[in-house]
Amino acid sequence: GTEDERWFYRVHIGIESIGAQVLRQMHDVEETMATLESSQEFLVLLQKVLVDIRDTLLRMREGCDPERYWNYVRIFLGGYTADTGLPDGLNIRGTEIKEIKFGGGSAAQS
Repeated sequence: GTEDERWFYRVHIGIESIGAQVLRQMHDVEETMATLESSQEFLVLLQKVLVDIRDTLLRMREGCDPERYWNYVRIFLGGYTADTGLPDGLNIRGTEIKEIKFGGGSAAQS
């Protein structure tokens, strides 16, 4: 992978890490929203998390050139379907794996 690709993934890993700060509260929503005070604490934390996610995403162009992303990274993330230039899906030579057809921004990996 290129440095642009590595940076692209680093930014997204950073975003996931930041977002993880609110997962427990979101999962335990009844407890999180049980009182006015706990609701306010959660909303303050959520605001901080959203600002941190925005700030992290805004750093994307520091290490990932949009043109390089569009022409070299994106093509591997679009999936394996006819509209991505693979009408028979993805076939892996030398294996029994044939016609993998996953569509979407992450090729159904997540």
